Amino acid sequence: MLLNMGEAVGNNVDKSRVQVGKEGITGRSEGRPILVLNPGHGNEPYILATAIGREVSKKFAAAGEKQPILVMPLLYGDRQRKILLEENPNPQDAQLLHLDEQMGEILKGVMFGSGDFQQHLTHVNTHYDEVEKMLSERYRLDGQSITARNVATKDEIDLDPRNIIGVIETGNRVPVKVPHRYFAFPEVLSRVLHESMQHPELGFSESNMRKLADRMLRVEAAYSQIFVPWVSTFSYQDASDLDSQPQTIDGRSRIYTPAMKADIPKTEGEVDPGVYIMFSGTGSAVEANQSMVRAAHEAGIKAYTPPWETMEGASKMPPSAMADSGIWAIGGRAGWGTGWQAMQLAKPWLVPPYQHGDDPEIFFNNQTIEALRLGRLVGAGGISGSELSRAAQNISPGIRSLNAAIKDRFGTTDGIQYIADNIFQDLTQEDRG
Repeated sequence: MLLNMGEAVGNNVDKSRVQVGKEGITGRSEGRPILVLNPGHGNEPYILATAIGREVSKKFAAAGEKQPILVMPLLYGDRQRKILLEENPNPQDAQLLHLDEQMGEILKGVMFGSGDFQQHLTHVNTHYDEVEKMLSERYRLDGQSITARNVATKDEIDLDPRNIIGVIETGNRVPVKVPHRYFAFPEVLSRVLHESMQHPELGFSESNMRKLADRMLRVEAAYSQIFVPWVSTFSYQDASDLDSQPQTIDGRSRIYTPAMKADIPKTEGEVDPGVYIMFSGTGSAVEANQSMVRAAHEAGIKAYTPPWETMEGASKMPPSAMADSGIWAIGGRAGWGTGWQAMQLAKPWLVPPYQHGDDPEIFFNNQTIEALRLGRLVGAGGISGSELSRAAQNISPGIRSLNAAIKDRFGTTDGIQYIADNIFQDLTQEDRG
């Protein structure tokens, strides 16, 4: 049974191994291997899953093996396509990417996007079993072919689910239950929910959180590997000694990683002085971002936003502009997709306070930002031009020393390559023992 195959992966794994050779997957039909990407809500989860999957795929090619293609749900229409092409400008990379529209329709039933996490909890618990059943049917290894559309060409392609070699899951609620599942995200959801229960002031139903946390514990137990950044959601709890962060939580071991971004090459003087404001894919913290645009103008500098966002008074620039010396600071809701880039570039991260009803992860992220001096919270009343100017130019030396500590610990600051190396080795080793 597919369910049992999925549950076999984890702490008590079987001794079989996926064999990927030049002619395809042993014992399976011909065709390119497939890596399924299963992201959570917002832009960063599918950006992250794509980056990891792309690098895993390249490692197969470099080893002389048949190169896997990537399949993910279409959740956000043309915006998702544009962002994926922006993040994958190399045509060969873009050709790897395929969007499964039906998978996206299935998962939309459990996506967070309204800024009301309480409603989200209720919705997920109500529809979980239905969504899980539909997703399992869609990705049955002995099921019918899956139709997906190439991101670059928009051409349709039929994929044989028997060619699936693994799944990369990034912040998802409902799993794709095939063997060899990998989790990479700031924190597993069960821990976020358990920690949230200790903060009744957040206003969420404990029974709803407990019900979903119990589900997620079962999901998380089946992962082949769990990757969590060394600097992440709950790092504030061990801010005085990050090496003391727990290696095992709820009986499940984790692999700590550098920031989950590729190293970013820096540029000089290509961008006029300003602050880069990243909008959340969930639609949260819009007013706070608007306040930052106004403050930038008061300070006599520019405000930049991504090409796929429209904000009055802001200039559109690709996210790569954040690496330029002209960008003094990086602003936006405290999601780690933005924070990892600010960390790697050693630039202040300016974030709004936690907004009532938002994903509780943001509440904890803000505490880590303050405890590790990664940036500062912009008050509920916004920020003035003079305050923005001072904050933007006040780079904490702690960020640079933190990056140095990450390099010493992991040998790299590139979390994408670090995770991809681990997944590739796990997928291709001949014995689990």
